[in-house]
Amino acid sequence: MWHLEELHTEVTTTVSELVTNAVLHGCAPIAVTMIRSGRFLRVQVADSSPAWNLPAGTATLEDEGGRGLQIVEAYTHEWGVKPELDGGKTVWAQWDIPPPRPAT
Repeated sequence: MWHLEELHTEVTTTVSELVTNAVLHGCAPIAVTMIRSGRFLRVQVADSSPAWNLPAGTATLEDEGGRGLQIVEAYTHEWGVKPELDGGKTVWAQWDIPPPRPAT
């Protein structure tokens, strides 16, 4: 167990948004990877499409979509897109891991 309860909402929401984008706008296969290293957590979602979207402008109340990458940007410390040699891409998001709380 990684004991990252403080990041639960941010990580699960971000993974949901990134996977949804890969399903709607990418190509199979889609792979999700989580990496914990030292003081950070990184989530990567890879798909076979080279196309990727920048965060859209401000979505209106009537819009059904267009907020995904804005949510990712709000919930992460940093994120980005990396083109892959096979022609696909990996979208990644990263968080600093909070220091452990002292035992009481």
